[in-house]
Amino acid sequence: MVWTFARPAPRVVNIFLSKTDGNDILYSTAKVPSLLHVCQESRRLAKQWYQLSFQLAINWGDPDAARVYFDFSSDFLYFPYLTGGDPSDHSRFFPHAWDIDCDTRAKVRKVVQEVTSYSEQFYRISISYPFATEALLVGRKEGMSQGGAEQSDFVVTEDAFGWQKYRSLVDIYNTHVENPDDFDKTLPWNLVSIQRARFHGVEKEN
Repeated sequence: MVWTFARPAPRVVNIFLSKTDGNDILYSTAKVPSLLHVCQESRRLAKQWYQLSFQLAINWGDPDAARVYFDFSSDFLYFPYLTGGDPSDHSRFFPHAWDIDCDTRAKVRKVVQEVTSYSEQFYRISISYPFATEALLVGRKEGMSQGGAEQSDFVVTEDAFGWQKYRSLVDIYNTHVENPDDFDKTLPWNLVSIQRARFHGVEKEN
């Protein structure tokens, strides 16, 4: 009971791709949940929530390839707009969603997604994480660069993106669902919660 009450708050986890020494791996610098290393009892309970996940698609089925502890029932996966190198660290890259094995992507239910000025960003969630049900959208300058944070570090705001044109995010999303064009019909549309947010302490982006 004590360990259940000590269950960590939902986290936001950023995934990186290492290309050092010719061995590509997916990893995160997010802190490992403390319950996993307090004692054997807490670890046994915590492993009911946290799974070692996020292996490269080319390594699917290799039990040693997954290196990130993730709770698919509560944690958010951070979804950067751009992929490619991190200018501050040449050994660190932001992977494409399809670098992640498809079984893992199918488990993701919550995402924090960086967006630009195009409402088509909803397509990226549908294509990349087809069973996601909850999304926090952040402007590219309102997100985080580190490996992890708590969900509470993302402040939900009523500010609108310029491309919304006085429409709510939910209304724009429902347009795709209720009046699909030929491309929309090929995609899953499973989001039930869509909110705008920004990482704590970041100035508002218009």
